[in-house]
Amino acid sequence: MITHIDLTLPVELILFAIFFALLNVLFYRPASAVFRQRNQQIEAGQRAAEEAQRRAEETAREVQRQLDAARVEAQGLIAAANKDAGAQRQRLMDEARQQADALAQQAREGIQEERRAAVELVRREAAPLAILVASKVTEQPLDTQANRELADRAVAEAGGG
Repeated sequence: MITHIDLTLPVELILFAIFFALLNVLFYRPASAVFRQRNQQIEAGQRAAEEAQRRAEETAREVQRQLDAARVEAQGLIAAANKDAGAQRQRLMDEARQQADALAQQAREGIQEERRAAVELVRREAAPLAILVASKVTEQPLDTQANRELADRAVAEAGGG
């Protein structure tokens, strides 16, 4: 019969369980805690990166919106400046046209005045010349007042009505 039982296998199994429990307490649990902490840090870093990415995208959208608003405002300012420039150009053209019209009117008035003065001068000088020429042609003196009036009328009719 069996008189002798070999206790090596159960002792080795017990020692293995003790060794395994010891490894678990001394190495696995601390290493597992370090790994868990590291994973938490990585996840926190990923969440922070995602949040930063979201904020950066939001900021980029806000900057783009501001750029679009600034572009629209600039186009409005340019349009207003062009409108103002057009209005000022038109005003300057109107002023120049008015000045030119005024100068032309002054020139016409000056020419008309000079013409009147010239006609008056011709009338004053033509009457005595006409009398002189007529007296030479007729060989009679024409110094009477009636002859002078007749000569003045003839010069007036010939000189412009």
